[in-house]
Amino acid sequence: MGQSLFFGIFNFFNGTQVGSLLAIFFASWLPIVLIAFLFFHEWSTQKGTGLISSMKRSMASLFPAIAAFTLSEFFKFIAPSPRPFLALDITPLITVSDAMGSFPSTHATFFFALALTLCLGKHKFWPWYVAGAVFVAIGRIAVGVHFPLDIFAGILLGTTMGFAVFHVLKFFKKK
Repeated sequence: MGQSLFFGIFNFFNGTQVGSLLAIFFASWLPIVLIAFLFFHEWSTQKGTGLISSMKRSMASLFPAIAAFTLSEFFKFIAPSPRPFLALDITPLITVSDAMGSFPSTHATFFFALALTLCLGKHKFWPWYVAGAVFVAIGRIAVGVHFPLDIFAGILLGTTMGFAVFHVLKFFKKK
């Protein structure tokens, strides 16, 4: 089932030049856009508070996602697994530095943790971040660097860590 879903997504996006470009955008450029927009939004809505204050607020939103990312990297370190381009002998649309860093997807982990954190914090644009996390996750499959299971594990890890760290920070903020 995992390979057939992988090839369904991979072949769908790689069937046309537009599909390939969309896959590359979702996998590589959308993450940058989402982070940049978070910083820009915090800065633009808090006029007069300064850049440092805006960055602190952005980092508070990013902290649960960074914690989730770190745990994801730890799992990759203790149990390396081959990426689809290595396991299935396909050509990926993007290059990655770690051919054995497939499980879990740190992109899915990070962006689902971020989306959940923004949702719990009632951020104005949280639905856009949920959609962005979904597109990033699909993009990582479409470019050939993750299996669907890697993505599902990243979603589970990201949402769990996002929820836990958000509530731990909320608890300590009250004290």
